Amino acid sequence: MNDYINHISCILCSFKNYIDIKLAFSYIVIFLGFLFNLDTWQILVSLMVLVFFDFISALFVAKILGEQIESRKSIKSAFKIMIYGIIISSSHLVDKCIGIVDWVMSLEYVSISFLAMTEFISILESFAKAGYVAPKKILNSFRKKIICKDCI
Repeated sequence: MNDYINHISCILCSFKNYIDIKLAFSYIVIFLGFLFNLDTWQILVSLMVLVFFDFISALFVAKILGEQIESRKSIKSAFKIMIYGIIISSSHLVDKCIGIVDWVMSLEYVSISFLAMTEFISILESFAKAGYVAPKKILNSFRKKIICKDCI
């Protein structure tokens, strides 16, 4: 009988631990839902993948060019993710304060789009620095369309 009670108490303890984990996860999701638009989680994950690709491309280019890889430069990507999170969260909160509901007109959408393009251009610059031709052509095409020759 004592073994049966011990078994039931172990099951209840593990169930309690499971509930605690679910509650903690729920609180995290609620908090993130306040800071970020959870409807855009796929876009946010895509942006983080772009940051990761930028990091990997910088390591790859440094290896090709024989440059020394420093930990200070590596930590820069972690800070970049934190800063991007603050920018996106702030733009989402501004959208909520102003009352912008339309996704096309939101400041959050503009911020994410700008940050994604910045990462994409950084990836292209890394590979262009390594001597690859295709990224150079794409970068030149961007520069011709984006930069106003009269403004320079």
